[in-house]
Parts: sequence; C-alpha cells; structure tokens
Amino acid sequence: MFTASDSADLASPMRRRIETTDWSRHAMGPPQQWPDALRVALELALVSQAPTLVAWGPELSVFYNDAMVASLGARDADALGRSAEDVWKDDASMQDLLIALRDGRPTILEMRGATASVARIGCTPIGDALSLARGMVCSWLEARGTASQRLQQLLHTVAEPVVIVREGRIEYANAQAEGAFGYSPGELVGLPHDVLVPERVRAAHAIDARHYLMAPKPRAMSARSDLTARRKDGSEFPVEISLNPVATSDGMMISTVIRDLSARRELERALRRHAEHLAAAVESIPHAFFIADERDRLVAANAATRAMLRDVGADAVSSGTEVLETMERASTFEDDREREVFRAAREAAAGRPTDVFDVRWPNGRSFRVTRQNLEGGGYAIIGIELTDELRRSRELQIARAQAEAASRSKSEFLASMSHELRTPLNAVLGFAQLLQRDKRETLSERQRAMVDRIFQGGEHLLRLVDDVLDLARIEARGVAMAPEPVAVDELVDEVMASLTVRAREADVALLPIEVGADVPMVHADRVRFAQVLMNLGSNAVKYSRAGGRIQVSITTEVRGVRVTIRDEGIGIPPEHRGRLFEAFHRAGQETGPIEGTGIGLAISKTLTELMGGTIGYRARPEGGSEFWVELPAHRSGARSSRPSSPGLSMATELGPPAPRVRVLYVEDNEANVALVRELVATLDRADFFATPTAEAGLALAREMKPDVVLMDINLPGMNGYEALAALRDAPETAAIPVVAVSAAALPADRARAARAGFAAYVTKPIRMEELEAAIETSSRRKT
Repeated sequence: MFTASDSADLASPMRRRIETTDWSRHAMGPPQQWPDALRVALELALVSQAPTLVAWGPELSVFYNDAMVASLGARDADALGRSAEDVWKDDASMQDLLIALRDGRPTILEMRGATASVARIGCTPIGDALSLARGMVCSWLEARGTASQRLQQLLHTVAEPVVIVREGRIEYANAQAEGAFGYSPGELVGLPHDVLVPERVRAAHAIDARHYLMAPKPRAMSARSDLTARRKDGSEFPVEISLNPVATSDGMMISTVIRDLSARRELERALRRHAEHLAAAVESIPHAFFIADERDRLVAANAATRAMLRDVGADAVSSGTEVLETMERASTFEDDREREVFRAAREAAAGRPTDVFDVRWPNGRSFRVTRQNLEGGGYAIIGIELTDELRRSRELQIARAQAEAASRSKSEFLASMSHELRTPLNAVLGFAQLLQRDKRETLSERQRAMVDRIFQGGEHLLRLVDDVLDLARIEARGVAMAPEPVAVDELVDEVMASLTVRAREADVALLPIEVGADVPMVHADRVRFAQVLMNLGSNAVKYSRAGGRIQVSITTEVRGVRVTIRDEGIGIPPEHRGRLFEAFHRAGQETGPIEGTGIGLAISKTLTELMGGTIGYRARPEGGSEFWVELPAHRSGARSSRPSSPGLSMATELGPPAPRVRVLYVEDNEANVALVRELVATLDRADFFATPTAEAGLALAREMKPDVVLMDINLPGMNGYEALAALRDAPETAAIPVVAVSAAALPADRARAARAGFAAYVTKPIRMEELEAAIETSSRRKT
C-alpha cells in the first residue's frame, strides 16, 4: 500500500505527501504501523470523486483527497497531518466532532470552503470504539441534505447499527442496523422509526420524542437498564443509544447509533451469578475465611469469621493484619516468652507463600490458621476450628485408657478366676486320683465306681472352667496367635489318637483318615488348630449313636485345606442350625443327658477366623452331621515337625530306673501339700519335703540340695519368681531344676514361666502322670 507504482498515483497530493513525509518523528509512526481501519479509509478516500477527508488519532490529524483539497483551496493542500482545529469553522463544530468521536456515532458538521462559504459534511466513526485507535471519515453532502452515496458506503462499514431519522421516518439504516433488527436490505427506509420500539412502550416513547424535538441536543451513549429495542419478529433486546440532531433545510435529522447490550447483559448476569455463588460458597464455609487485598484491606469475610471476631469483642476491623493481631491478642500462652516465640515465628513466616499456626482462646476454642498468598497480591486466611476435634481426641484418649484399664482388669480377673477355680479342683481331682491309684487299700467295685464318678465330674467341671475362661479371653482379645506351617495330616492323626479311648467308651468307630493327594501345609497356630479339631472331634463322639462311625477327610480346596468330620449321630434339628456357633447354644440339648457347655463351637469359630480360615456345617441326608474347617495354605514348602518336648512341655515317658529323688515342695496351702505328699508317696523312689514360704525353701534348698524343687507361684512374702531368681544367684543351688506348680493356666502364664527359667510348668488341678513326668525329667537334667 502507498508505493510509488506509477506517475498518476504520485499526482495525488495526499498520496504524495504520505509517501514523502518523514513519519518517524510523527506521533502516528510510519504507514506500515497504521491500523487497518485507517489504511482502508485512506484507500477509499484516494479513489473517491467526492470531497473526503480522514481525521485520525487523539489529536485528529487530518488527511484530504484531491476533491477535498480543491474544495478547501490550494492553501490547505499542505495540511497533511495538521490538527482538525485548523479546518473546522468554529470551536462549537470542533466540540461536536470530538463528542461524536467519543460516542462513536455519525454526525453532520459545518466547515469553511475555499470561497469562505459554509459547507455541510457527514462524518462517520471508524476504528476501535473501545480504544484510542479511532477516527472519522467525512464527506461532502449532496444537495437537499441527503447522504451521499459515498457517505452511505462509509456508514455501512461502521461496526455499530446506525439509523438516520427525519420527521419520524427512517431515511437511512446501515447494514448492521438491518441485521440487528432482522430486516432485509433497504426494508427499513421509509418506515416509522417506532417500528424499532417495543409496542408496550411506544406511547411513552412518542411523548419522549416530542419533548426531545422541542430542545434537541446531542445525547451520548448511556447504558440505561430500561432501554429495549424491537426486532422485526417482535423479540426484544437491551440497547444503549446515542442521538445527534442535525438541522437541515428539509427539517431536523436525527442520527442514531444503537449498541446491542444482549451479550453484555448476559455477561453481567453470568458475573452476578458467579459472584453470588462465590459469595454463597464463601459464606457457607464452616470455618473462618477472609480475603485481604494487596493493600491489606479486608475485602471479604464470611459469617464464621464475623462470629469468631464477635466472640473476642473485635467486630470493627478493616484489615487482614487487624484480624490476625486480634486472634493473637485473644490467644492464651503459658507465659510472655511463649507469646514472644509465637510472634517471632509469625513475623518470620510473613514472607512465605503459606503460613500455618495454631491459636487457642481462654474460652476453650482452638483454631488452626492458614495464610495463603494470592496471585496478583493480597492473601486469604482460613481458620479451621479444632475445638471439637481436640475434644474428641481427648475423649478418645480417655476412652482408650479406660478400655486398656478395663482390659487389664479383665485379664487380672481371668487370671484370678483361673487360680481360684482350679485350686479347689486340685484337691477334688488329686485325691480322686490317689484313691484310684491306692495300692495299699484296694477300693471295692462300688467305691471305685463312686470315685470314678467324682473324677469324671471334676474333669467335666475343669473343662467347663477352661472353656469359659477361654471364651472370656477371646472376647477380651487376649488370644495371641503364633502362625507357622502345619502339616494337617500329622495334626489330625494326633487329635484322633487322643479321642480313641473316648470313642471306644462311647462304642463309636473311628474310621481311617482319608487324605487327598498333595495336600499342602496350612498357615495356622498349631495349638489353636488342634483345639478346634479337638472340639469338632469331641462333639462327633459325644453326639454319635452307639455303633456309629466317624469319618475324617482332608482335601485341597481353592482357598486352602479343608478338614471334614462326618458322624452318624442324632443330627441337628433345622430350627437350631442357624445358631450353631452361638455361645451357650446347644441345639436343643440343654436339658438332655449329654453333658456340655455350648461354648466349644463358638470358640472354634472365633479361633478359625483369627487364623484367617472358615468353619461351617452341613446336614447329611442319610443322617448325622458334617462339620468342616478350612485354613489357608502356607506359601512355603517347609514341613512342620511333630510336637517336641520344650522347656514347659510335660514329658509322658519315664526313663530307666534312677537313684532316689529328693523332692522339695514350696507351698503355703496345706491341702495342696497333703495332696502332693500322697502323690509323691506313690512313686517308688521319691522322698518328699515341704515348706510354706519361699524364704524357708531357700534355706532348706541350700542345706539339703534337693534333686527337684516344686515351686508354687503365689506365696506369702517372696513369690515363686523371686525365689527362682534367688536360687539361680546362689552357686550351691543354681543347678537345681525348679518346676512351677500353679493354678494360673493362661498361655501368658506359661510363657512368663518359660522366660523366667522354670524347668517345667504343672497346672492345678495336678494330674498324677504330669507331675510324675515333670519330676522324673527334671531330676535327670540335674544329673
């Protein structure tokens, strides 16, 4: 554009001046940097036959085409880039031009011609109405005051709808106006101007129009919320308009620029909705939340913040710093030093993007305050109240301490109950065993039957005590598991072997165990797994009919290994099957002849689940019951060993004859002493000594050097553990085996005794075979 392509173009004064002027020192810069709107207007002006000028920029630098130069006179041919103030007739016209340019609307002005005559020109705004990159294109008007063809072309390039009205009718409408109102090209010309006004306000609009024409004056754009326009289809849209009256020889002409505000109003509504939603969201935050701007002014604060400030009597605050200082002043500190440390930490954190600190108030409220710098300046504060959380935490700590205390109390109670219940049973079962084994005074058949009844009743009572205490330990979560790889077939062999005598007495046949191929080992606690199998096997024997059979099978399942025990017993009525594994529920046998507690299955179910397995029941169509337990397979290929005889296990086999054994029993209960004396007396080569206190026992041990010491745990004065330590500390007694004898039968008691160094652990009620094995094994260790 604007290149010296031929001599005809260079003949144009405006083109020549554009090409030869040094624009580098001009505010507008070189032509290559001019806006497209100015470049297009200049191109049109160059080729136009009508007198045309272009005014551009905030200083309205003026460009003329050849026709305008001729109209203004040769003296103005050098006016390229000069201010428009040198061109227009008077200041009033110049002010009208500036107003029209500011409002972005067409206007008609007067200017002085070459013969000092006054000419009317029509001016149309061009460029970006929202910035200073804007200007005017002005053309001479033809006779009768109508817009020239060139002016109409220029008006069609205006971005806003433009409508010119004369005597109440539309004389001109540009393409933007036709499109905005939904009319075809030329369709608006000649129509009453109120077709563009909604019918509901036409009467009021007619009154306003008459008042305006009485004293017409320019009216700038105004975003009145009540202005609406009407499209051809009757729909309405919000607008803002500017009016510019021009008096002509044919009457008053009103130039109107119309701006559609639909998009702006929708944006405003969206912004209002967004602001309302944001305000509602901030207000609904349950924690204190406020925002301070880059000048530390408080610009937003929710209800929780206001309530928090009211709580400390600080309603009137205007800055974020005031809020933070109020929170600090209201906080409680142990002393001034703690307050200074808190303040120093706050000041050190002021330059960081995020800061977190805790405050607590005298009324018991506590807050965790987070300050977050905002992009662009300012910061946000959120204060999360921790009062309830801290209260719940304290309550939880108290509840946990109470639960732990209750658990300890329950454990102590269980230990005490175990001891107290087993102590009298020790005499019952112990003396019953003595009567059964008495070789000096043989019992009659009738007496032996009665002693057997006493022994059986005591055994049943002992099992009941063990079951109840076991159930209580499970409920108190006092059962510790020691999982290991367990060979299922070996363990089932051992359990069924222990049931042989009982099955023979009940006239029940134990069939050979069926074992599937490649049965893997299981991951289980061996002792607890044996307890579960013993419960299921005992029930199968107990509830079988005379002449019945029991079949045990071991199979590999998807989730592990299953042991199934089938019997041909009395079965379980359907109405009781849903409660089989409930404690103390005996499936209708509560008053029957078969003794039991109804605890075994409940304990078995809990123990199985603690080992990660499952247990279940199925009624057999041919009669009887089928119980099964399934445990997960162990991942390794290791094989478990059969039970050995560790420090606390009770040996069951006696070795070859040995020299006489001196047994020292430290026990304060006379009945227990009498029982053990009689039990030891049944041994062929044992001498018995007793003392009621540990102190006396230590002295006697140092003097007589016994082969075995039987030590009660609960003794007056020094207890059994202390006595054992004293024996180990003395060189002359350090090698003497010490066997613990106690009514405390919990696994934890056995484990503690093993750690202390007891050679064996015999529980009350004392079994003759167990005591004899412990004495024999321990005495051999000494030798």
